[in-house]
This record gives sequence, C-alpha cells and structure tokens, in this order.
Amino acid sequence: MRPVLLTLVLVVAACSQGSSSPPPPPVAMLSVSSDGRPAGPSLHVEGEAADNVVTLRVVATDLGGILGFSYHLRYDPTRLRILDTDVRRAQPAVLGPDAVMLAVDRQGDVSLGGTRSGARNGPAHLEGAVTVLELRVEPLVDGESAVGIQDVVVRRVDGALVPVQVAGARVVRGQS
Repeated sequence: MRPVLLTLVLVVAACSQGSSSPPPPPVAMLSVSSDGRPAGPSLHVEGEAADNVVTLRVVATDLGGILGFSYHLRYDPTRLRILDTDVRRAQPAVLGPDAVMLAVDRQGDVSLGGTRSGARNGPAHLEGAVTVLELRVEPLVDGESAVGIQDVVVRRVDGALVPVQVAGARVVRGQS
C-alpha cells in the first residue's frame, strides 16, 4: 500500500507543478495587405506593420506633369486610429518647392490636397512611384479594417483632368 500511495503522491505533485504556470498570453498579429497597384496613372495604399503600429503610404504612380491633386483616404474610426497625418512625411519635393500641401483628419476621412502656386511655374512631374503621404495608424480592434482612396482629382496645368485608378489596403489585427 505504501509504494502505491507514494507513487500517487509523486504523480499528483508532478501534475500540479506543470499546471501551476499560466499559459503564455496571446500574441497580437498585425499585417497590411495592399489591394494592388493598378496599371497606368494611379494612387494606391501600401504599408508595413511593426509592434502595434501600421505605417501606410499613399503612392502616386505615373501621373505625369500635373498642377495638383486631391483625394480622400477613408477608414473606420471605430477600428483604426490615425496617429499622425504630417504631409512633411511625404517626399518633400512631390510638387516642388513652390507647392502648398494640406492633410486634414476628420475621423474616418483624411482629406489631402496639393497644388503648385500657379500654372506659370509649369507642371510637377510625377513619373514612376512617388509617396505623396505617409501616416501611422493604430488598430483598435481585432479583425480586418479597410483603408480606401476616393474622390480623386488630378489636374494638368491646362486644367485637364487625369483619369486615375485607385487601390486601397487592409489592416488585419488578430490573436495567435
């Protein structure tokens, strides 16, 4: 009887030691996936995640010689919080040294516009891929959060509109 009792005590002690430490906390997974890069003149969103912050970039591609542009970056403010919308984080010479740029966050809608000081200075040439805005966002809840570009207006020096394709992105936060 004593050897059985001693074995039982050792088994119970070994089991209780293994279960006394709590399981590790879940790790928040964070990722960003772009909806793509359209062909031709376009604005699209790309980015990367680190810790609990996502850096998003709005990239203008092949807009050519332009006077200015404006667009709205839309998101759900119950799912994402914008940490900054500093247009100085865009490439400094997007439209040239005589340009005026403005970004305003209105809870779910970042309005961004930029224009050269006048047609007399000629167009700004946006060839290839040029970052026009960089901002940091923090996901507030788990799941997928869409970021989209809407209401785009791009004008040439002569006033002509440039047809532009757009693509947004998705920020995903989850537990593993």
